[in-house]
Amino acid sequence: MLVLDEFLYAVHFGLVSSADVHDLFATVRDFDCHLVLSGRYATESILAEADLVTVLDSTKHPHAQGIPARMCIEF
Repeated sequence: MLVLDEFLYAVHFGLVSSADVHDLFATVRDFDCHLVLSGRYATESILAEADLVTVLDSTKHPHAQGIPARMCIEF
């Protein structure tokens, strides 16, 4: 398993091209490896190529009540 945490931000800001991501998909498939990409702003082409897509959304969070981020929880 290859986990690239917050990787989709790198694609969004142009640090990694969509073509490179699609090459990465092909490479990990060749090795029968699971690929986990996290972050926001996944392109339609990345979503289309993925086998599983999960969207995590906050329903209730202390930050909305003005409580600052807590060490070891939010960072």
